[in-house]
Amino acid sequence: MPYKKQIIEDLTRWIDMNLHRVHSIDDVATRSGYSRWHIQHMFKQVNQMTILGYVRQKRLERAAQELAESQDSITTIALRHGFGSQQTFSRAFMKWQNMQPSRFRSCARLGERNPEAEP
Repeated sequence: MPYKKQIIEDLTRWIDMNLHRVHSIDDVATRSGYSRWHIQHMFKQVNQMTILGYVRQKRLERAAQELAESQDSITTIALRHGFGSQQTFSRAFMKWQNMQPSRFRSCARLGERNPEAEP
């Protein structure tokens, strides 16, 4: 198992640095040199989440940071982070944070925590 963990840690670092390049599992599989099935299986064993789940999570985290720090529109931020539309982004963000991106932005600017989040 240690070799798998090292492979996935290296691949995870590559994904983090290349989120803009990851459009499918094939992109990650090509980078890893393993088949789609094998790399997905290894990734889930090590990280307890799918590759695309990880990519979505990282994109949402970066988008949330931008929502809090920039004046860019929600649509611009959504598209910049690989979401096809503001609606797609808003649905994913709502599932992740239990609030709309606009409300998150308002709370972040006021220095508030997510009132619906678990303590």
